[in-house]
Amino acid sequence: MTYTKARWPYMDPPLREGDVLVDCTLFQHTPGTAICASIKDLTFINCNCVNVLPQATWTIESGNWSQTEYCTHDRPELIARGLKVCAADCKHRSAEQSWVDIAEKEYRALKASLEPSTPTVRVVDDKDTADVIVQTFQKEVYVYNPKLVKTASALLREVRAAAEVEAKQ
Repeated sequence: MTYTKARWPYMDPPLREGDVLVDCTLFQHTPGTAICASIKDLTFINCNCVNVLPQATWTIESGNWSQTEYCTHDRPELIARGLKVCAADCKHRSAEQSWVDIAEKEYRALKASLEPSTPTVRVVDDKDTADVIVQTFQKEVYVYNPKLVKTASALLREVRAAAEVEAKQ
C-alpha cells in the first residue's frame, strides 16, 4: 500500500511488507529508535524520520533521517511521550540567556524571593498604538538547544555499509 502524508509520530506505525511511504512523518523523540522491526521491505520517499533507526533492507530515496537529542526544557511536551526529564544544568543548556514574558504575579514573587538561584527579572515599558505606556514583565532564562547526534547522511552511509557487509555474507 502507498501512504502519502501519513503521520505516525512517537509510535511504531502499522505498516506491512512492501508498503511505500511518501512525505510521511514518523519521527521519534529518542535517537536510534527502531520501528517496524519485523518488516524488511519498506520504501521511504521524502519522509520525516528524525531519530528513526533505518534497516539495511529498506529503500530510502530521500527525507530527514537525522538523529537529534531533544531537551525537556525546550520541548516539555515530550515528557508525556516518554522522554527522560533533563536536569536544570543538562548538556543541552547553552551559556546564552534570553528574556521571556511572565505574568505580573510571577514577576512579583520572583522579585521578592531571597533565593540565590532566582532568575533576574525586569519590567519593560513600551507604548501601544495610542501612545499609552504598557508594561511587560520578564525573566531571564537559559536557552536550551537540541543536540545533533548524527547527520542523516552519516546514518544512511552506516546503514548502506551494513547492508553491503550483510549481502557479502
